[in-house]
Amino acid sequence: MIGVAHDVTAQRGKPSLEAASACTAANAPPSLRALVIDENRDAADALALLLGTFGTRVRLAYSGAGGLAALNEFKPPLVFLDMAMPYLDVVDLIRRMHVPEGDRISLVALSASRAERTVQLVKDVGFDGLLIKPVRFEALLDLLEELSCHETKQG
Repeated sequence: MIGVAHDVTAQRGKPSLEAASACTAANAPPSLRALVIDENRDAADALALLLGTFGTRVRLAYSGAGGLAALNEFKPPLVFLDMAMPYLDVVDLIRRMHVPEGDRISLVALSASRAERTVQLVKDVGFDGLLIKPVRFEALLDLLEELSCHETKQG
């Protein structure tokens, strides 16, 4: 059985998730597409389930090569990329991503490390966000809201 466990105790007394994600809901395209590239199948599948709660169509890739192929075929505006995949230099992978002129891809780093070195690499490479694994529902909600509002301001 596959599922997601989420403790809602801390949410009591807070605005509903619908209210908290008003900017996301108001500005998100009708069917957001996202690509998750992570060799850890459990982590990738769990993130896909969380993204699915927002109505996101998700494609999974469990390797860098599979991620590049899925990116070129699926053309998602949002990519989640594990920073510590074996046999993969994330900087080289990002350089090899083909993004058609005029399109923009939001890149979100996934990492199990909160180390300053990881945070600095995320900034240096130009990721749009960082999620610490295991990804918490609230952190994903906050990131999607931030990206959605940021896109609205740019557009």
